[in-house]
Amino acid sequence: MSNVARKRALAPDYAALVLILMLAGMGSVCAQETQNLEQSSTWRFEFANDAVVDSDNQFTNGFALQRHSPIASSLEETGGTAAFGKTLARVFLPNSDGLNYREAWSLGQNMQTPEEKENPDLILDAVPYMGMLAWSSSFIAFDDRRMTGFGWLVGVVGPASFAEDAQKAAHKITPGAHPQGWDNQLDNEPVLSLFYTRKRKIWRSHSFDTALAFNGGLSNLITYGELAVEMRFGRLPQGFTYVPDPIGHGLHYQASLPSGSRTAFYVSLIARGTGLAVNMPHEGNTFVDDNPWTELNTIESEDFVAQGFLVLNLEYPKWALRMSFWKTTDTVKKEFLAPGEDPENEGGTITFEWRF
Repeated sequence: MSNVARKRALAPDYAALVLILMLAGMGSVCAQETQNLEQSSTWRFEFANDAVVDSDNQFTNGFALQRHSPIASSLEETGGTAAFGKTLARVFLPNSDGLNYREAWSLGQNMQTPEEKENPDLILDAVPYMGMLAWSSSFIAFDDRRMTGFGWLVGVVGPASFAEDAQKAAHKITPGAHPQGWDNQLDNEPVLSLFYTRKRKIWRSHSFDTALAFNGGLSNLITYGELAVEMRFGRLPQGFTYVPDPIGHGLHYQASLPSGSRTAFYVSLIARGTGLAVNMPHEGNTFVDDNPWTELNTIESEDFVAQGFLVLNLEYPKWALRMSFWKTTDTVKKEFLAPGEDPENEGGTITFEWRF
């Protein structure tokens, strides 16, 4: 059985498992103990993989561990996490009565590979082998109508990210082809990123809301600006939906307001368009010279990419479970890709949250 066939066989199992957990959890709400959730920290673990949507190239998998602080009434009062950079965040966040403030940190890794993993040679007409290991801090100010966020990230791309070791270890215990081309990955390069986001609701009701968003990032990894429409349907908490971008690709945040013992179950639909000025995953090392793939590759990345998300959200007072699916338009020009390489990028993310 081919690598793609194996991943396709496994894909329905991921989604089925999460749906079973969601349905099982819906029956336990009466046993939940109400607590002062505004004073609770949130731990979040995310695991993303392209096997969920039968894909096997470009983004392949990643994880992130995050901690989000309790809600505070001002930026100065946020605390309880290892996030830092608050002085710079004051420049970007509003200081208004009635807003809620949170800080957070994230530690994560992600990686991408070409489709032809069994080929040990340098592949110039497909995306490169690339891994990143990073730490980020974020700060947000929000209520049920508006949200502003600022964050920064420091990390490393290349062998120092340990992406090769992580993928090879995973393939020893899971089906799939063993990747043979990591000797051709991008070289070690430090990564520094700044992120900014603003959201504003334009429609709000008991079971449906819509927000417009602007997101931007300045980095040697990805420099971008994007506009988005974010919709939620169902039994909604106050606040804003979470968009599960891989670490390094956007701001990690927790912008839901607690509602006592009330359970929330809703669907989020997000559509966004992104303009890219720097795109290391498709263009190669930004500041490091003499990397073979960067110097010799024949692909050409798209300057504008559209992306859609479908997110299933189940939120209890003390824990939450989310399943996300996402898909892009072509991220690289099809005519420059090798046969069999997918110009689109797609994947799925499973998110677990625990508050205490």
